[in-house]
Amino acid sequence: MVAIFFSLFSIGAGDKAQSDGGSNLIRQMAWVAIGLVSFFRCVSFRRYIKFDVQFNAAWFLSALLLAYCLLSTLWSAIPDVTFKRAVLFSLMIFLCFATFGKKSTNPYSFLVVMAWPLGVLLILSFFYTAVLPSVAITSIGWRGVTSFKNEFGQLCAIALLVFCFFSLEVTRHRLLMLLMAFLSFFGLIMSQSSTCAVAVVVGLLVSGGFLAARKLFHNSKGSILLLFLVIVFCLLLLTLLVSGLVGGDFQGQFFQLLGKSSTLTGRTKLWTLIWDNARWNNAWLGGGYGGFWNGLGSPANFTSYRFPAGYVGQAHNGYLDVYNDLGYVGLSFLIAILSVYAFFVIRQFREGKPEFYYHLAFFIYIILENYAESTFFRLVSFLNIVFFASLARVAANQRVSFHDKK
Repeated sequence: MVAIFFSLFSIGAGDKAQSDGGSNLIRQMAWVAIGLVSFFRCVSFRRYIKFDVQFNAAWFLSALLLAYCLLSTLWSAIPDVTFKRAVLFSLMIFLCFATFGKKSTNPYSFLVVMAWPLGVLLILSFFYTAVLPSVAITSIGWRGVTSFKNEFGQLCAIALLVFCFFSLEVTRHRLLMLLMAFLSFFGLIMSQSSTCAVAVVVGLLVSGGFLAARKLFHNSKGSILLLFLVIVFCLLLLTLLVSGLVGGDFQGQFFQLLGKSSTLTGRTKLWTLIWDNARWNNAWLGGGYGGFWNGLGSPANFTSYRFPAGYVGQAHNGYLDVYNDLGYVGLSFLIAILSVYAFFVIRQFREGKPEFYYHLAFFIYIILENYAESTFFRLVSFLNIVFFASLARVAANQRVSFHDKK
């Protein structure tokens, strides 16, 4: 809860983007403290060292990814930055598995853990907007207590998913959950983050459709097959869009659906510059984890001079940023992790867990969101935390589930 709150809260530093992965020394020290607490929560030092984390496919792939990120220090243009960011990334992933991937005392509900910090941040954002509208409202949309409007859109999008599906789990306080969902939706609209809005609506429609189908039809095998086909279709569609193999009217209509021009508000120009820069890196290994976007004077400096908007801090495409930093090997890790994620989501659906519908909606959301924003493997950014937390949760063999106390 502290990590989620900390990743978004930025009153007094609203002009500083947090997508740079924690250049602030105080934020780095806070993450070291959080990581150490997580480590000691998962390790017992009695007669012998004993780990309480479930060693499943999700944990194994995450550990290999972290090892590769640390290894990329050897060929990074800024090795000290790569090493520091790989350590921060490791602390974040360990936190997620320490919270949701333990063998014992797993939280009763993923949604409970998410609801508290998101609810507090949402209420603070509306209060802050009412008190200091000149700071909380920008010319391109609301940003609330976050650093920029897209970050506020991400907060509202995930809060909408959490409170919508939380209202299905509980009987008490259901009206409160629905009210928070409405506030989340309103904040999402006011943020004017069209990418977040479209991605979360698609996620809600897919997940809500499966919920309705399960209520109407009790054929679980047919539903699992349909779920598998939908996930494969989403991954295939995103692959075609990112690779540029789908174009013409369809691509134009997709951009129009996002409420953007055919250049996605200049993003396609930025993507061209990043592709041009990538030719200086090894195509298989990339340029080093987190070693590109590091302010003026970094490897991104040349790109920022050629991009009309100046230094932007990310490629606004998660797949492209992974390729730029980690090459085809990094993209392979991403595909493997998404595939494992999809497998565990399907398993949770088969077991009938109500939390499944949130994880499915989030899975759809995150693969769509990263077409126009960059959050995959992005250090301690909010959506990266939620991504690995959700992965750890669905991969864990949960022995308890949340129920209302009578």
